[in-house]
Amino acid sequence: FDVFLDGLDDVLFGGENHHEEKAILTENIAGSPGQNRVIPANLFLEEGVRKVSPRHGKSGQLSVLIESNALILLPRHSEGARVGDEVRIRRTR
Repeated sequence: FDVFLDGLDDVLFGGENHHEEKAILTENIAGSPGQNRVIPANLFLEEGVRKVSPRHGKSGQLSVLIESNALILLPRHSEGARVGDEVRIRRTR
């Protein structure tokens, strides 16, 4: 389940953002070069390390967004991310 939000590129991906954090990815995410990706996720602490796990569900399924507590931000030049990579995130609550 990916949300493509081209209209919010400047808000989510542009410039310096003080609401953005970093976390270690727990699952591989395939890239989509040329398109910014915003992926619902669960942020958690494991042995003092901030980790994030992508949420899976059908496109348009609001419960995935509602039950997520973070968004993974993959910029358009990204070729995806692998387990153990540090990724940009935004908390949703």
